[in-house]
Amino acid sequence: MKDSGMYFWNGLCLLCAWFFVRIVFGFSSSYFFWQDTAEAYNNETVAVPIMVASPLSPRPHPLHDTVSDRGNVCGQGWYCFSNISLNCLNVMWFIQIVKGALRAVGGGKKAAKE
Repeated sequence: MKDSGMYFWNGLCLLCAWFFVRIVFGFSSSYFFWQDTAEAYNNETVAVPIMVASPLSPRPHPLHDTVSDRGNVCGQGWYCFSNISLNCLNVMWFIQIVKGALRAVGGGKKAAKE
């Protein structure tokens, strides 16, 4: 089955899709999200520089529409850690896919021994 043309084209499609969706689109989306969030935070449009509701986020004052302090360091740190971790995992898996593709195209370790 690994010698069939469909196996090769399936692997090539997986490699291209992973690269464009997870690496190119994922990193660009992350960059633009961080840029927009930082801009909103600096303009004091949002109180917490994360767009996800966090149970640790400060709540608005009952008499005002704004939050008294600028946010929760724990919530911000968790979002930073999650974003960076997921991008690192995407890169790690992409490297594994590239290694597998190179093994499939070049014959891998078996071809080197022969």
